[in-house]
Amino acid sequence: YGAEALQVATTTKLVRALWIAPLTLAIVYFNNRNASGSKASFPRFILFFLVLSIVATLLRQVSGWDVQLDSVYQLGKRGLVAAIFLIGTGFKTDSIRKMGWRVGISASLLWVFSIGFAWVQVKWF
Repeated sequence: YGAEALQVATTTKLVRALWIAPLTLAIVYFNNRNASGSKASFPRFILFFLVLSIVATLLRQVSGWDVQLDSVYQLGKRGLVAAIFLIGTGFKTDSIRKMGWRVGISASLLWVFSIGFAWVQVKWF
């Protein structure tokens, strides 16, 4: 725990992040070469990741953008948690659309009331 550990962890994470694009390209290439029939496509999120990394790096150099980027970072963390939750539960956009808006509203209201009731129980009892 300390400055040296933070520096090593940051360097390791950056190296890992930089390897995402070439490794993905290699996997897509070898899967397409060995596959018969269906071909794998390049995941677009890798391209978006690289573009946004470059944009964030450039914007951090501009004075006053740190606060906005930190807000976007926090929003991104929450979105990642939501995405991991949806992946874990097996939700797909098609299945959500098939449910219809009434079921979606009912489920959302049930979720809000459950969270509210649990919060009241924890906070006051």
